[in-house]
Amino acid sequence: MTRPLITDVTHTLVFLIISKISLNEAHPNIKIYYTRTYSSSDKAECEKNHVIVRYINPKGDSWDNLTQDDVNKMFSHINSYPRESLEKKTPYQVTLKKLGKEFLESVGIYEVDKKEVVLTPDLLKKKK
Repeated sequence: MTRPLITDVTHTLVFLIISKISLNEAHPNIKIYYTRTYSSSDKAECEKNHVIVRYINPKGDSWDNLTQDDVNKMFSHINSYPRESLEKKTPYQVTLKKLGKEFLESVGIYEVDKKEVVLTPDLLKKKK
């Protein structure tokens, strides 16, 4: 099964979307790409995000117990991590400039202070 990926036209930001909103209607300048499983060439621009996802949710760990809030939290942290490829800006900052805060809010992504970004499995550990 492939999951939808959303990317802006310059391929600088990628979100894994597990949401029920209609992005094409709400944001007609967004393109949705469906990739083939195990075909990294289909999504070369987002491979860094895939690597970071695996820092947080290692291969073999289930996604079954993750809530939409967990996924939003994970991608908020990932997209608040500065990238050399973006001249040390974050994907969040680039998207904010290109698509605006309304878009980011509509997909549940928020900015995390760079000192607070967590890219380890501890991010999704439930507090008791």
